Amino acid sequence: MLVLAAAALAVVGGAAADEIYLSEADAPAAVFPTASRFERVEIKSTPEMRARVAARLGASKPTVWEPSYKIATAFDGDRRLGRAVVVEEIGKHRPITLVVGVDGDGKVTGIAVMAYREAYGGEIRSRRFLQQYRGKGESDPLLPSQDIQNITGATLSARAVGRAVKKAIAVLREVGDAKSASLPSPRKMARATECAAARVREAHYVMGTILDITVDAPCAETGRAWIRQGVAEARRLDAELSSFRADSALSNLNRSAGGGPSVVPTDLYHVVALSRQLSTGTAGRFDITVSPLVRLWERAAGMNRWPSTREIVAARHAVGAERIRLHAPDRIELPAGAALELGGIGKGYAADRIGRLLRELGATSALVNFGQSSIVAIGPPPGAPPWPIWVRRGEALDGPLHLRDMALSTSASLGRTRRVDGRTIGHIIDPTTGQPLRRSAQATVVASTATEAEAWSKALLIDPAALAALPSGTELGGLLLEGRLAVEDERFAALCDWRSAAR
Repeated sequence: MLVLAAAALAVVGGAAADEIYLSEADAPAAVFPTASRFERVEIKSTPEMRARVAARLGASKPTVWEPSYKIATAFDGDRRLGRAVVVEEIGKHRPITLVVGVDGDGKVTGIAVMAYREAYGGEIRSRRFLQQYRGKGESDPLLPSQDIQNITGATLSARAVGRAVKKAIAVLREVGDAKSASLPSPRKMARATECAAARVREAHYVMGTILDITVDAPCAETGRAWIRQGVAEARRLDAELSSFRADSALSNLNRSAGGGPSVVPTDLYHVVALSRQLSTGTAGRFDITVSPLVRLWERAAGMNRWPSTREIVAARHAVGAERIRLHAPDRIELPAGAALELGGIGKGYAADRIGRLLRELGATSALVNFGQSSIVAIGPPPGAPPWPIWVRRGEALDGPLHLRDMALSTSASLGRTRRVDGRTIGHIIDPTTGQPLRRSAQATVVASTATEAEAWSKALLIDPAALAALPSGTELGGLLLEGRLAVEDERFAALCDWRSAAR
């Protein structure tokens, strides 16, 4: 998270106290994203129930006993998917609130952090960490550095997540299908009592990060309805574009590599076609086929060794956007060994789609902030300057820059780091060399679409020379921060009224 919008939810860097990411109304959908409806109950936590849960948990002793358990049963049509329950466990000093989804066999379907209150260890919110719990059950130890890969500096928080998952499974087993008075639906909980022009802002957990939407609407109820439609669009796209979901359209396409053309949904086809064009435009610096290299470095890091030249060369043979075959209007063909990773550009594409949807619904002023790395601004706020955005520069904030009917993307070379054979590497791999980035840099690009901004921010991060290669005659400007050095092309300041405090 490297860019702060005026309405940003969380601070940049480590988690700050009392960061709220999900409401109780939205939490079940974070762990059952394909559910069409939820049935909600609240079960009182009695001493007798706690004793039974404690007996199930054995040596895993909860640090918190909730006064009641809010449980949502998820359905897809008439098919029951499982249940979600809200639980808390103390990390180092303060409780972490989570929602845990469990299927009918007692296996975890997903976890999401609803509130994080510790000063450190907030990395446990990452999808890569929480994904490890999927498929785990009551008998799994769920201990960091055992069957769960730990995150350096977040051990206490990781242990808290393990305890919370075990408690959630035990609670749901003890509760069974017990009934209580149904909770009001999210719509009733949020019903507006007045209709007057209002600014409405909501944050939802989508695509493994926080989607923060602010809209200026004719009334609060309308604004909330607009936002919920935008969130629903993001979740629909996640089901197509996510490589973390085994049932996504992208995962199905990757599994078909080498098997001929595959029919894909319209949006997946469009984002792949755009990505191939952008790969050509960036001279291969941005490339969605980099996945074989990413997997190679992940495996090597797991064994704490540097990949050999032969391994890197072999992985690079499977990389290259020109290898993607597009058969309009809805078929894509990948060669054997290839795999696509849409990651950032998928979020950029989703941000663009949400922005378009909000405009179609009638919004003339809105800010879509997807993970603080993909931002789409619609108009300026009523009677105010364009949307102000600050850029993180070391420990300080720089700017602001101002967005009006534009999009912005920021990428960082060492946003996620790991140690491999005594050397620190970042999570971004240069597809042209097969090597991970090792220098600390940050690239921000302003463009007419977040999709385009995402691609060029990656290209600029990988190769600073891409700044001079930004295509002319387009609304596209870039800023590169590396140490104390800030380099921008001449269009950047003009497009976003950039006034660096560091100049």
